[in-house]
Amino acid sequence: MSIERLLENFDGLLDSPQNVEELKKLILELAVRGKLVPQDPHDEPASELLKRIQAEKQKLIAEKKLPKSNPLPPITDEEMPYELPKGWELVRLGQIIHISSGNALPSHKMNEGNIPVYGGNGITGYHNSTNVNEETVVIGRVGFYCGSIHLTPNQAWVTDNAFITMFSKSNIYKDFLVWLLKGTDLRQDDSGTAQPVISGRKLYPIVVCLPPLAEQKRIVAKVDELMKQCEALKQDLEQQEQKRLVLNKATLAKIEETSTPEEFHKRWNFLFQQFDALYTVPENVKALKQMILQMAVQGKLVPQDPNDEPASELLQRIHAEKQKLIAEKKIKKTDPLPPITEAEMPYELPKNWCWTQLNEAGIINPRNDVDDELETSFVPMTLIQAEYGLKINSEKRSWKEIKAGFTHFAENDVTLAKITPCFQNGKSAVMRNLFNGVGAGTTELHVFRPISGLVLSDYVLIYLKSPKFINEGIPKMTGTAGQKRIPKDYFAGNAFPLPPLAEQKRIVAKVDQLLALCDELASRLAQSRIQNETLMRSVLHQVFNGKEGEPCLI
Repeated sequence: MSIERLLENFDGLLDSPQNVEELKKLILELAVRGKLVPQDPHDEPASELLKRIQAEKQKLIAEKKLPKSNPLPPITDEEMPYELPKGWELVRLGQIIHISSGNALPSHKMNEGNIPVYGGNGITGYHNSTNVNEETVVIGRVGFYCGSIHLTPNQAWVTDNAFITMFSKSNIYKDFLVWLLKGTDLRQDDSGTAQPVISGRKLYPIVVCLPPLAEQKRIVAKVDELMKQCEALKQDLEQQEQKRLVLNKATLAKIEETSTPEEFHKRWNFLFQQFDALYTVPENVKALKQMILQMAVQGKLVPQDPNDEPASELLQRIHAEKQKLIAEKKIKKTDPLPPITEAEMPYELPKNWCWTQLNEAGIINPRNDVDDELETSFVPMTLIQAEYGLKINSEKRSWKEIKAGFTHFAENDVTLAKITPCFQNGKSAVMRNLFNGVGAGTTELHVFRPISGLVLSDYVLIYLKSPKFINEGIPKMTGTAGQKRIPKDYFAGNAFPLPPLAEQKRIVAKVDQLLALCDELASRLAQSRIQNETLMRSVLHQVFNGKEGEPCLI
């Protein structure tokens, strides 16, 4: 069956490059199960191949061209994944291949000569010498590319990030071995480490199915044909996706150009109506959510009410309350930061808004003074979320355990992760549901404490997660690579757009509403993707599900 006929059975399920990748995996899975091409009773059975492979291996050991290896355990009934086609043989990888490490090669030597250098993920450079002199199957042995498979040309250098694979070329067709290894999970890692590694000890016991040599060649021809057609389909879908991304970007740009909340909602409604045409994967909704956060702090989400108390008067009340707290010695007096200049005002604010700084709108990096035995909350960086709206969890600790050497905060304080990459990822949060209303956490935080509820914590959080605040902060980070931090002056002294208190409440409510809708749409996309992939797998297995000895792609 051609891929065109096969696609007729999917009724549009192959609607993304990811689904095509799933199809390719299933093709490989079925290839190594004997479901792609018919078995020929005249083929020499794989059991005969295995005898010759073992004889060849013993000869190489006797000639000391191959080290003697420990015997592998017999294959148990539990290890038989499915009923084998006639003429096939169930084997352990160690019976048909032998691996040896490549040779180390410094990176500065990978830019000389014209012989390709193969590492864990294919060609990584070029060298003037070779350590293999024929086509060789290379297996990535460590790290992210552990288990990746590549076929070298006649001459290549293989580094110690990969294994050189030896096998009986007269009894195993090299191209079939490539597909067999690609269709097998080689990452049998039981170390529990973050850096997966494969070795002969882990690789050799893996059970695979060996077909007759003639069938190996028929399988390769069919897999090659199907993979070529899958790639063509994938490229077509990628082009469609790219066009969709361009249209989506243009739509978002149009929305960002709006000057009033009314215009915003008109264009938002258009986007919502065209959602299915603009979005196919949940990951793409992230840009939409970022746009909403930015529009929020520019006053474009909700209409202004001329009856609201102006933000300038709200700011005066904040200053008065702050002076009162200083006089009562509840907070310390701090030096003012340089005021916002007109050049630092990035956009025009709506009427009744005003530019200020977090340093003026509340308290920066406050300290708690509570009883040592009080049960309080401890919040490490891992519990601070990058996405707006997610709840913060905490660990219960006595105050004496965490009061020294950690950042202090209290209920409704707003925290910002200041270190790379947490800042770039948008890690910030409103601290809520703290034990006894106080807590401490990672030292890599800046903290803003609102005064008397005159600035809403959730509005400040929207500002801290807005793309403009993050993107303009990145170049201002100081420190060495991997340890860069946002200075306190940027956190406390950057231009902060302050709306009237009543409008802050409307903005937070609207952001919550729109982001919840985005989450619902993203969830719908994710569920649709899962359903499509599940249905695709089901349909494919039905298409391929022939009787014994009767493959379904013919």
